Amino acid sequence: MYELAEDLIDHFWAISVAILSSAFIGYIAYRNNRINRMVAAASSYRSAINIEALGGLRGHQLHNALLGVVAADGTRFEGEFYKHKRVVHEYRVHLGWLDRMRLDLAWNKYHGGNEECPDFFKEYCIKENGPDLIKQRLTKLKSIGNKR
Repeated sequence: MYELAEDLIDHFWAISVAILSSAFIGYIAYRNNRINRMVAAASSYRSAINIEALGGLRGHQLHNALLGVVAADGTRFEGEFYKHKRVVHEYRVHLGWLDRMRLDLAWNKYHGGNEECPDFFKEYCIKENGPDLIKQRLTKLKSIGNKR
């Protein structure tokens, strides 16, 4: 028993260095993995917000493109808003608190404060500058993903 204690005392620095270096390597691996996940999420976020997909649309066409339509054969086409909603919620968990707050502000401005039932027709389709307004808000939303 005393020999073990003496060995620990004699080799204290070697043991300490081994423990600290393995903890440091574990931290670097964790951080590298986290950064890779953030970069992948930012890439899918940026690619899902396609501003040009809504370009040139007005009125009911813009409204249908945002919220989706049901075809005559019963096939439902997902609207751009639901794609945006999915990627915003997936990307949000990878952000720090300040970037998350910026994303939430831009997201709330985009959908008008009611995520479950946004009134895009009143906000973007009736107004004369509606298409320009949605382009500005989507650009702001997409710019938050450009930091990664």
